[in-house]
Amino acid sequence: MDCDHRNIRFTLTPELKHHGREDCVDCHRFVRWVAKPETLERQSRNAEHLVALRKMERLSDWERSFIESLEGQGPKFSPRQQEKLDQIWEKYAPR
Repeated sequence: MDCDHRNIRFTLTPELKHHGREDCVDCHRFVRWVAKPETLERQSRNAEHLVALRKMERLSDWERSFIESLEGQGPKFSPRQQEKLDQIWEKYAPR
């Protein structure tokens, strides 16, 4: 019989790149890594920026293509992609 992992224990892991880990209390199996709160915050902010930028008509063709490529790849961006997204946001962000 498989465990449904309903009883989860969270453990902080400050020595690792992840904020913490979740393990099943019943079967002691690893369930998932938990991202740092600041990572989740950045990913949420990025998603909001992408939605807002997509609606802007002033973007260059390259910027529009770049935004579309980020939307299609998921929430994790490389440092260079993050830097470029931040630059585009600063250029067009509503003041």
